[in-house]
Amino acid sequence: MVQHVPLGRPESVGVYSVDPLAKSQAEQEGTYSIDFGKAWIKSPRIAGGQAPIMHYNRELMMAILWDRMPYLSAMLNTKVISLDDAPDAYATFDTGVSEKFIIDPHGFVPA
Repeated sequence: MVQHVPLGRPESVGVYSVDPLAKSQAEQEGTYSIDFGKAWIKSPRIAGGQAPIMHYNRELMMAILWDRMPYLSAMLNTKVISLDDAPDAYATFDTGVSEKFIIDPHGFVPA
């Protein structure tokens, strides 16, 4: 997705990882082609960095929890757990698994 910011610079925003739901094989593998020959004419500047997630963290969390973006949970590999399961989830996460754990201490979110 390309988003135009007020200064007219295009930004590519998103989570860059494998996407089994993507249309092409390259996108499923997380590879995006860029025609540098055509892009070079525009004098591109490429910068990278982490998005200011704390700005929209709560809204994103609520969208995931209330299933307003059902494709996102599958793509990010989220798993809702209870507070009692949190110590095991932290240990599992430390091993490098790709699961993202959502701790639901009161059991409000359907698993």
